[in-house]
Amino acid sequence: MNSVKVKVYAKINLSLNVCAKDGLYHDLDTVMTSIDLFDVVSVVKRADDSVNVSFDGKKVLSSNAMKAALLMRDSFNTGGVDIFVRSGIPSGGGLGGSSADAAAVIRATDLLYGLKLGVGDLISIAAKTGSDVPYMLFGGYARLRGKGEFFTPFDGPEGKVLVSGFGSVDTASCFERFDLLGGQGIKCDNDVLVRELESRSFNDCGKLFNNALFDAAQSLNPHVGRIYDIMRASGLDACMTGSGSYVFASGEDGALSAAAKKLKDSGYSYNIIKTVKNGCITV
Repeated sequence: MNSVKVKVYAKINLSLNVCAKDGLYHDLDTVMTSIDLFDVVSVVKRADDSVNVSFDGKKVLSSNAMKAALLMRDSFNTGGVDIFVRSGIPSGGGLGGSSADAAAVIRATDLLYGLKLGVGDLISIAAKTGSDVPYMLFGGYARLRGKGEFFTPFDGPEGKVLVSGFGSVDTASCFERFDLLGGQGIKCDNDVLVRELESRSFNDCGKLFNNALFDAAQSLNPHVGRIYDIMRASGLDACMTGSGSYVFASGEDGALSAAAKKLKDSGYSYNIIKTVKNGCITV
């Protein structure tokens, strides 16, 4: 085997609570699910120990994908690799694109070199790469706590969401703004949300979706609030994902279509997509 190709899915935060600050960073309590936006990551063996990464044909010198590849090489004495990422997950939007690429590299390298790593080793390497990376390896529904290193998968319903965004929001700046605004960090009872997702339809749970970083993010990128308002005005339950800038909404098909038209008329791109059960799959 000289190459492995992996499809890795984006995520949305159905809830995001900002808890106490531990050192430089806040602890989080968030519920995520995977959605059908994805990057395709190809990892190819090299004859030397070099690691090269290209995004959509453009070589990059620093990325989470590079970090993951170097960790895999140095931890398990594998050879070098060439990594090619075909992007389908918008960057800087809170959809987990860089974490997804790192997870895909870990999964692909494990298969490429026949390491047959156990779940514990995969999670250990992933956690060193980034806080969301362990989750992105597996995807589906999960509740994450702390810096993302503690996650609990659960079974949830298939759902359909309208996703839209414009520009980006810098994560560090968003948390700084959150602190300056003195915002309320607990917006959702995640015990209730998980219980409802385990027993009810996706649309039934939409009114519970919430994100404590919303006010901070829209103050940095006003498009966040504008897109949110368009979705809400169409009768949808809307919520921002991550630290922005993308917003998603749930609701009946007619309302999703009506909101999509309003977004298009306002100059915003969009996708209407389903939730998925996986994080990484080989293709």
